[in-house]
Amino acid sequence: MAYPEDEGGADVGASYNYAPSRLGRNLEGVIPLILIVVIAAVAGGYLGLWDIPFVFQHSATKMLIIGQPSLETMAVFDQSKDLVKYVTKSSESMKLNPKEYIAQYDIVWLDQSNIQPEGAKYIPRQLGEALTEYVKKGGKLVTVMDSGIFRKGDISIVGWEGTFQSDVVPAKCEADYVGNPSCINAIFVPQAEIWSADPDHPIMKGITVVPAIPTMPKLSLTTFNVTPNGYEIAYIQSTATPESYPGLIEKRLLLGKSIYINYNPGIIPPILQNILVYLR
Repeated sequence: MAYPEDEGGADVGASYNYAPSRLGRNLEGVIPLILIVVIAAVAGGYLGLWDIPFVFQHSATKMLIIGQPSLETMAVFDQSKDLVKYVTKSSESMKLNPKEYIAQYDIVWLDQSNIQPEGAKYIPRQLGEALTEYVKKGGKLVTVMDSGIFRKGDISIVGWEGTFQSDVVPAKCEADYVGNPSCINAIFVPQAEIWSADPDHPIMKGITVVPAIPTMPKLSLTTFNVTPNGYEIAYIQSTATPESYPGLIEKRLLLGKSIYINYNPGIIPPILQNILVYLR
């Protein structure tokens, strides 16, 4: 019996064409582009740059509160459980392994505004350094009024640049006209309005001035004459004097965000809720 190879016939394998087809070559070029688009869409949705229906349905954001916010602020948090799910810790309890702990949260809210006396507004050195690293790696930090201006056990340090060992907080505690640090001298403004410095910013979207109606009672608030160290979103204007003060300041890092609030945020629930939405 004769076999094809014995008769000098063509090799059986030669009858198959192993060269890639035109369709195959096109798919090889298109697939990487599709993957790039998908990765970009997923990353943008995760970062909140855009919404993808039925894919990124935002759940409550995990927030760590360090300190003791005002009763008004806590009331807004409790009414906004669809936006944030929070845990409260003292600054002292954050002394050991703070980096690992705060990494679990999307937002860190540093708010000691309801703690007395003034000297209790401290954070441990380890926590200050951990918060700086947290923001630089993409975390979102909110600092309220004079929170975190002291380092426990070190009377030589006053202000966030000392306690954080960086300028990650978008406000500076500079000396006033008599040499006192501006972040330790609370200023009471009995008649005030909060004006938007950027109407297009998501936090102030649709809000020009609070109160919005001129005949409504003015705000009564406590603030500090700090120096902005970032982008001013809103400012406090006294209606009894020409004085004005920073209200909301933001600093955007390469990955993270840091916001400074220079009044009790709970007295204006819409702005506070806008901040929570903006940081999701």
